[in-house]
Amino acid sequence: MHATLQPVLVLLATAVLIVVVFRRLKQPPLLGYLIAGVAIGPHALGWVGKTQQVNELAEIGVVFLMFSIGLEFSLAKLKTMRRTALSLGSMQVALTLLVVMGVAVARRIMARWIDIRHRARLGLQRRRGAAHRPCTRRLR
Repeated sequence: MHATLQPVLVLLATAVLIVVVFRRLKQPPLLGYLIAGVAIGPHALGWVGKTQQVNELAEIGVVFLMFSIGLEFSLAKLKTMRRTALSLGSMQVALTLLVVMGVAVARRIMARWIDIRHRARLGLQRRRGAAHRPCTRRLR
């Protein structure tokens, strides 16, 4: 319990201090929470460096993030934004899907092209189920 409590207290104290600064700068507190998490993590200040502790704090952070998002959105506001949110959200998902598919297809084409050139350079031929063997044709 003590091993988990100390990093949580460090996170909360850092988050409170950073959120106070962000409120004075008229910035959203959610941004302060994100910066606090990055700042105390193993890749910045290293106040919390163990992998298990980082995993536990990440779970707590996700709970806080969902709670904060839930406090900021109201059902009435969501209903007024429904058409915009659904159309833009659907477009974002579709565009991301197309980009990822395009990159995957391009990588596969490039891998085949590189494989063909590499095999041609080494004098290998492609056989299904066979290991890489040099071309050995019998001349009749």
